[in-house]
Amino acid sequence: MLKHKGFNLSVEAARYLQSSHPDIHFCLLGDGPEREALETQAAVLSNVSFVGKVHNMGDWFSSANLLIHPSFSEGLGSVILEALGFHLPVIGSNVGGIPDIIEHGVSGLLCEKGNAKDIVDL
Repeated sequence: MLKHKGFNLSVEAARYLQSSHPDIHFCLLGDGPEREALETQAAVLSNVSFVGKVHNMGDWFSSANLLIHPSFSEGLGSVILEALGFHLPVIGSNVGGIPDIIEHGVSGLLCEKGNAKDIVDL
């Protein structure tokens, strides 16, 4: 969990949706230097789980309804390519190489960088 990957925006989106859509649950996969701060940010939220590092991404893609990848900067976005390979809908931020992978409204949705409300509104 690195700062530039935008995990904090996923937590903020969860905050927006907790009351209005209690059936939506966010599973944050991975580990890293931002995890403790993110867990603190999400401490009052019942719709966020921290799973940690996983090696079976295909299982997660198969059981998920959506991948959110709200990076602040991104070269390629290989996790997006992997998710699309599993026909998983994707929301990614409109930065770096992500718009080269996602055609908005066709192969996924693009949100504005740094805007959790835009994720929710999509």
